[in-house]
Amino acid sequence: MVEAGEIAATAALAYYAARHQGNQVGELNLDSIELARLAELQARVLVGIGLRQAVDSDISVTAGYVPPPWVEPPSGRVPIDVFGTVAMPIVGANALILTFPVPEGYDGIIDQYALNYTGAGFVNGSGDLAWRVLADGRPIRNFSNILSQKGSENFPRKISGSGIPISSGQLITIIIDHLANAALGASVTASLMGYMYPRKGQQ
Repeated sequence: MVEAGEIAATAALAYYAARHQGNQVGELNLDSIELARLAELQARVLVGIGLRQAVDSDISVTAGYVPPPWVEPPSGRVPIDVFGTVAMPIVGANALILTFPVPEGYDGIIDQYALNYTGAGFVNGSGDLAWRVLADGRPIRNFSNILSQKGSENFPRKISGSGIPISSGQLITIIIDHLANAALGASVTASLMGYMYPRKGQQ
């Protein structure tokens, strides 16, 4: 495409140079002009072919593009909608709110969640309570020390970016740590929402 473009530019220069030369001597150099016109026309055709091939190539690449699962849920997806509740543990203890075992042969994305205290008196960010989201007992980055409530059961909070990826056979859990304030005695809840899809090669 670059070469064809250069040919077109050279041909155009030759064409106008021939005309200029003809004007200077009082007559047109018809052979030079016709050759220049022919070269320019051929170059334009080559440029057109190059552009068409480039467009076809882009279309081919786009047609074969598979968006990542957090952008567009894959076919065969199964929704995730898990809810759990537990009585508030005593200060200094923790309790398991929710357990979700990822089925074998499926991967998935958790893209919404909710964490709530059902009573009064809790101040978000106070450090009295902390929610932890774990995968196989290991903290999930950015979700291992949540000091504020997030969303609600009916209006869960959207997880930005690529969500929380989950893998076949993993055990996802949410734990509440009661760190301070013995007056907090109501139950706590947690929800996870998203979707699973057959692992590549398992469809």
